Amino acid sequence: WARRCVKETASKLLVGGTLEARGLLRAGAFAVGGLARVEKLVANEVEVHRMRASVGVQAGTLRLARRGRLEGLVVAREVLARDDAYLDEVYARYFECGDRCRVRSLNAYRAVAGRGCSIGRAAYVEELKLGEGSEVGSAERVAELKPPEGFEL
Repeated sequence: WARRCVKETASKLLVGGTLEARGLLRAGAFAVGGLARVEKLVANEVEVHRMRASVGVQAGTLRLARRGRLEGLVVAREVLARDDAYLDEVYARYFECGDRCRVRSLNAYRAVAGRGCSIGRAAYVEELKLGEGSEVGSAERVAELKPPEGFEL
């Protein structure tokens, strides 16, 4: 079990169990094998199994494990989610998820979803590819994406 305080910075933060971080956490590489609870995380590489972000995650590349769960906002150049993952709200230049993933809100320049995925709402700039049996509640092609204030693509 690890705790980090406000405005901590690490080049690599690797935790096998649970991590709880208050305030802004910056890391070059961030990986947590158990549950990560953060307010705001800014990192080049993020690899998690389960994460709750009360403010959000800003990443170069975010990888979500098989059957992973990410609650909160994610803004990244690249988001890669394995089979059976769940993501809450995503803004990405490139998004790809495996089979049977669920995404509440997807905003991407390019997005690829595997078979049997469920996406509540999708806004995309260039393309949205869906695997067999995947469904989208509403899909809209947009001219540009604007992530929430304090985050950038």
